[in-house]
Amino acid sequence: MPHRILSLGLIALVGGCALSPATVTYQELDRDAYSPSVVNAAALDGKLPAAVVGAPFPGVGPAAALAPLELPFSVAPRGLVEAPGAATRVVLLFHPLSPIGNQRACGPLADLAPVAGAPADAGPEFAVIATLCQYHKALSTARSSGPRPAGLSDPLYAELVEAALLEIMPLPQPEPAEIDIPIP
Repeated sequence: MPHRILSLGLIALVGGCALSPATVTYQELDRDAYSPSVVNAAALDGKLPAAVVGAPFPGVGPAAALAPLELPFSVAPRGLVEAPGAATRVVLLFHPLSPIGNQRACGPLADLAPVAGAPADAGPEFAVIATLCQYHKALSTARSSGPRPAGLSDPLYAELVEAALLEIMPLPQPEPAEIDIPIP
């Protein structure tokens, strides 16, 4: 009996992961510039600075949009805090009307505002572009989309945004080791 419960629990856990509605359709990472230590050094009181362009839902401000979000375990900060002028920051662009260049995402926020669609016009799909910036350089970027969540308290909202955050702050991959094997 305990084995059956354990088996059902594992199936539910794995099945839940496989059924994620988030789709990451674009991801780019500058492996030479990105490191979790860059993110960790930027933390303000345990949170990573962020800028919000657009709104996930009508009437939702930046602080409310950031509150339900958690960062991946690849970095030390556990959440995001509104600090659009910080040197190292995450830029979240909600409901993008068109693709944006990585460097544009790290430029002045006023230049991004016209690219953010109105939440009411987003239709049945929810989309966000997340970019990790250091000054005006994009270290990584990802676009996540999926079915429109009901609101900030809907777990789907956090899941869709956190899918992009996971892509822009991955665990570092070790470089392949070169092995010199003497040939007799």
